[in-house]
Amino acid sequence: MADGRKRTDALIVIIAMAIVALAGAGVGAALRPGWLAPAAGLGLVAALAGLGAVVGLRWRSVRVRAGIARVRGDLAAVIARRLAAGRPAADDDIDPGMARLVDLVADVGAALATSDARRDDRLAAIIAVLGEAVVVATASGQVSLVSAAAKALLGSDRVAVGTSVYAALDRASAVRAADRAAAAGAPVDAEILLAGGGALAAKVASLGDPAATVYSFAGGAGALGHGVDHDLSLHDRAPAPTPFDDHTALAELPVVVLDLETTGLDTASDRTVSIGAVLARGPRLYRGDVFDRLVAPGIEIPAHSTRIHGITDAMVADAPSYDSLYPEVARLVSGLVVVGHNIGFDLAILAAEAARFDLDWRPPPALDLLRLGAALEPDQANMTLDAMARRWGIAINGRHTALGDALVTAELWASALPRLAEVGVTTFGEALAFEQQAKSVIARQKEVGW
Repeated sequence: MADGRKRTDALIVIIAMAIVALAGAGVGAALRPGWLAPAAGLGLVAALAGLGAVVGLRWRSVRVRAGIARVRGDLAAVIARRLAAGRPAADDDIDPGMARLVDLVADVGAALATSDARRDDRLAAIIAVLGEAVVVATASGQVSLVSAAAKALLGSDRVAVGTSVYAALDRASAVRAADRAAAAGAPVDAEILLAGGGALAAKVASLGDPAATVYSFAGGAGALGHGVDHDLSLHDRAPAPTPFDDHTALAELPVVVLDLETTGLDTASDRTVSIGAVLARGPRLYRGDVFDRLVAPGIEIPAHSTRIHGITDAMVADAPSYDSLYPEVARLVSGLVVVGHNIGFDLAILAAEAARFDLDWRPPPALDLLRLGAALEPDQANMTLDAMARRWGIAINGRHTALGDALVTAELWASALPRLAEVGVTTFGEALAFEQQAKSVIARQKEVGW
């Protein structure tokens, strides 16, 4: 409070000095234009210096207010999501004191994350002591837990958390064993074929609820390495969509976060090559409830596009065309709000695909994270997905794949909700109105056609 009063008093004094200097300069020049001209000049210099100081304080005040808003949003996100706040880059136009506060908030987030990790490590230590080669997979085949012994036995590149277990295990034999275990209600012995050839003896058990299968392989014990990688939240499934309107709280909004990879950026002529999506209910992400499909575009994929997303003509040779995949896409977005970064582009591509195949496509309600981010951070020029994730303390993995981008965007969505609440935006209708404040972003989007 005292510092605030001192700054206010200093500002008043400077303004008074500027007024006096301007008045003195004007009167002196008018009454004695000869010998008082130097004094008038000095008066003008003093006036300009005073005004410069006022403007400088005003600019610093704007920067401080922007910094406080940012720290408040970061702290709200840390509390809501236990994320580390993004630390300002060296070229960020942020007050040094605010930069220090951002650092402190980031440290709080990191400490909370470390506390959670310690609890997780207890489970990892128990499984590591057993020394078994254990893999747990969700109903859709995503790896949710893998021991170090299993990584050594099956290949760490084939059984990473979040990837498909069928990269390591033959799908047919693994599913047969899982079905037998589920029917028996008890562990069963099985021979599991490997995707790369060969077979392993295994004990297979079904967890039932949540739907999951545990594979424990003979020969895994004693393998080098200790510890367990896991993300058991991958077993969670999104609840069925519920009706929503403009008054629905963002914290309860049924959402699908969507991203496409395409042959190019022309929404009229370019085609879809991959669709990735993840479901959410408000800030709760269901990272095991995902949609990940390759699409045969019907045209050659340009080399410059392949360099970005890595998808080649050979990779989509046996993929379904968009029209055959459309029923799945329609079910994916039905009854949900579609969220994405620059989502207008993705929806324009899907509309063009529908028109191409004469499909009954109705544009779903949507929220654009690019617009919301620009409205939340009007002082930030760089609003790319990478830049937003960096500032908001979100890890970036799997970029430039449809599912990888969708997962990063979903984390941004979850982190945006407490930031929006801090500025009074808590309902779907309020978010729709708030994103209209990103006028420069909207103007650029209209220029390119979406």
